[in-house]
Parts: sequence; structure tokens; C-alpha cells
Amino acid sequence: MDTVTERMHFDKAMSLLESGDVEAAERALLSLEQVEPTQESAPMLAVGLSLLANLRSEGGAGVMKPLLQRAHQICENFTSIDPHVGAEIALLLAPVLLELGEEETAATILATAAARARQCSPPHAQVLTRALLMLAGLRGDSDEAQALLAECVDLAQDAEGVDPALPLVLSQQAQRVFSAGAPKASQRLLERAVTVAEENWDPGDPSLATLLTNLAILQMEISSSDQHTIEENLNRALGIAQLAFGGEDPEVARVLSVLARLFIKTGRAREALPLLGKALWIHQENASELVALADVHCSLGIALALALAQGQDTGADADTDTDADADTEAEAEAEANGLEAVEEHFAAALELLVDEGDGVEPLRRFIRENRERFYQQLSSSSD
Repeated sequence: MDTVTERMHFDKAMSLLESGDVEAAERALLSLEQVEPTQESAPMLAVGLSLLANLRSEGGAGVMKPLLQRAHQICENFTSIDPHVGAEIALLLAPVLLELGEEETAATILATAAARARQCSPPHAQVLTRALLMLAGLRGDSDEAQALLAECVDLAQDAEGVDPALPLVLSQQAQRVFSAGAPKASQRLLERAVTVAEENWDPGDPSLATLLTNLAILQMEISSSDQHTIEENLNRALGIAQLAFGGEDPEVARVLSVLARLFIKTGRAREALPLLGKALWIHQENASELVALADVHCSLGIALALALAQGQDTGADADTDTDADADTEAEAEAEANGLEAVEEHFAAALELLVDEGDGVEPLRRFIRENRERFYQQLSSSSD
């Protein structure tokens, strides 16, 4: 196939994609799959193969990998390809390799993506930032990861200041890094996200409340975290969310639930009860997702069990600013029903998750473990 014919197929595919005919576009691109590239045709072939990989993404990483690898190799072999194109193709290939468990190869490809992005004039900041963030995630809690994260923040700064979307990008990457098993690196990402947001966003931006809450959740997983700082961040998040959404919004309930979990973790089960009572009421009033409701029911079961085990007066008044009826509902329930209330909340949590699929299995397991622990403690105390 000569270059003119290749160009015709490529242009046809582009036209079909613009018109929304994806299947026909894929057929047009198929003819490029086995073509041997030349200096003239290499840019078109590399882009065409990467497009074909994206069109076949439903087939999974195993289907996308050979197409993107060939596109990447073409970029390596031919100087006629714009480094912007090469950088973007490398950045497409890296996540595919990660999904297949090829972390070292992915790290090499990310380094290549970063190098190509730096060759652009001006440097391709978006690709460079994403490549460095992914590399930082692969480097775990090392000094190298810290240096990469610092470079990412520097890259986001220009003559007009920081990209307003940077905190959200950092937050998204923090989730990926945590999933990869590097909680401290994830914490650093979120801390930077909060810092950049505080310096560049409105103080009442509800997205800042989300960042503060996510940071608190992560810090609670790390034993060396300062509990007082976590509580301060959550109270800030709560204030922002209440001002932005009002006192009866699911986002407010989410912050209340996390703050309650902190109280439970630090031996203040009684203080957690009114917060969870309010959170449960908000979720019920807003017909929130079943997983959110189940999570609050589980926390209520744990808090009530701990309060009863510690011999606390769960019916006493609490010093809190939330609605009085909702605040005392959980406490009054514990006083009236005692141990039955604990089982009811654990059972309610599991019932809400019956049809939620395998994705919530960790939460189901957590609920069962805490219910079993409660009954073991109850049996020990009765002996």
C-alpha cells in the first residue's frame, strides 16, 4: 500500500469518526495495521494505530497493548513524528501495561513519555505532569516520588499562576497511588492538593471540603497521623459543606460520618452517636445511595457497641450544633433498646448491600467482622 492510499484510508477513518460511525472508522483503520512505515507515513500510522487501540478498548488491555506498542515503537524509530504525538502515545500505553501487571515496563514508558513531553516547544505540560504523577505512584514512598511530586506542582505554575484544576488532578492521582499500596505517597499528593487549593481557590469552595475530607480519611489509615489535625480539617470541611449546601445535604452527611469514625477511632464513641444519627437522617431524607446508608448503619452499630461496652450513658445530651431531634435519636435508641439496636444496625447495613454486587464485598466483610467482634465481646463479658 503506497502512502497516498494510506492517507486516503486514514482521512476516511477521521471523517467517519467525526460523523459518529465508529465501526466503519475501525474498518478503515484496519488496513493500516500491517503497513510498514516510512518517514512520510510514520506519523499517520502511529496516530492511526493509537486510535484503533482506543476503538478496541472494550476488548481490554490485552487487545490494546500490541497496537499501542507498535505505535510507540514507530515513534521511537522515526524522527518525522512530532514529540507531542510520541508523548501522548506513550502515556496511553503506560496504563495498559500497568493493568497487565507490567510495572517496570510501564515505568520505562512513562519516563519516555516525560522525555518526549520535555522535547516539545514549549514542553507538553499536561502529558509531563501526568507521566510524573504516575511515576511517583510507582515509586511508592521514596525520596524520588517526593521529588517527582514537587516537580509536578512546579510544572503547573505559569505566568498566570496555578492551573485551577491541579488540586483535582492531584487528588485523583492520590487515589490511584493509594490503590497501588503507597499510602504515604498518596498522603503527600493530597496534602499538596489541599495546599494548592487553599492558595488558589475561594475559601468556601465545596471542592475544598471534599479534599479535606479525603485527606482526613487517608490520614486516619496512617498510624503516625496527628489526630488533632485530622479533626481540625474535618471541622473545616463540615463548615464549608454546610455553608455551600445547607445542613441537610449528603455531602454534609459524608463529613459527619467521617468525623464520627475519627471519634470512634479515638475512644469517643458517645460523641460519634449524634453525628451518625444526623448523617443517617440526612441520607434517608435524600434517598442517598444504599452504600452510603449501609456505611452509616455500620458505624452506628460499632459506636453503640463501644458505648455499651464502656458503660457510657448513651442517652446523655451531647454538645453539638446539629438538629436536636436527629442528634439524640441514636442515643435514645441505645438507651431504649440496648443490645438490640446494635444488631439492628449491623443487620440493616448488610440488608442494604444484598443487591450491590461484588464491588462492596470489602464493606460487607467489615460489617460482618465488627458484628462478630461485638458478639465475642458480649459473650466474654457474660462469662
